[in-house]
Amino acid sequence: MPKIIGRVFARVQRFIRFLSETVRTLAALLAVLSAIGFGAAIYGLLYTNISLLLIGITVVLVSVLVAIVLYSTAETFFRNSQHGSPGVKLQFKRVYYKYHPDGQSMEHGKHYRIVALRNGVNQFIDRYRWTGSGLIDVKLISSVGQSLVQEKKEYWYLNKVLFDSPMKKGEIKDIILRWDLWDETKEAVPFLSQPVDYPTDHLTLTVTLPSKPKQVTLYHFSDYLALETDEDRLVEKCSGDFDAFNGQIVYDIPKPYWGHKYMIGWVP
Repeated sequence: MPKIIGRVFARVQRFIRFLSETVRTLAALLAVLSAIGFGAAIYGLLYTNISLLLIGITVVLVSVLVAIVLYSTAETFFRNSQHGSPGVKLQFKRVYYKYHPDGQSMEHGKHYRIVALRNGVNQFIDRYRWTGSGLIDVKLISSVGQSLVQEKKEYWYLNKVLFDSPMKKGEIKDIILRWDLWDETKEAVPFLSQPVDYPTDHLTLTVTLPSKPKQVTLYHFSDYLALETDEDRLVEKCSGDFDAFNGQIVYDIPKPYWGHKYMIGWVP
């Protein structure tokens, strides 16, 4: 059995490499075709050859449209090959941190609304990274028909939510997790970040603080493993707002990119 799995995995890798080379070749051909079309259009314009001008413009437009479709298809395929083809998508993911005035205790929560993309989905996996130094107590609030199994993998805490009965395609479930955290030596880094592990319609990050921070920054990275200092994977960085009335920072992201990471950072 291991040999069979190894051969299948090797064939999949060869197919991905072949497809990658095919995409590069097609991209090069489209670039050449666009250049020819552009040249024909310029020639037709200079020498008042309307037919040649229209042909050149048509070739350029078709090449651009094909390139867009090719890029979109390739991006989706390679993203699937990197992150796997999930059995669910998220209608929304709402994540929050609530810091208490003592500077050591805090509450963390996540609310997922998931939709099964196929029959037979029997679990959902959440990941959490704790940078503090003390107690972590996680509870599954949406416990009806669900149970929680925890694992530690390197610096990630994996929370596997198991379903009593497998989901059917199109079925919707709510999963709500809550952490009570105690940071004994106040080592927790002041940030809230979320990788987009599943195709997601809406992501909302909320941080509640007992006092106004000196600075708030919102980040968007092209890689879910990116760090704050990874400028090469930084898509967007901007200042955030603190709502003094509610004591909150909110980062609202419609249609977040699958495989990317979004983060709120602040200076207390």
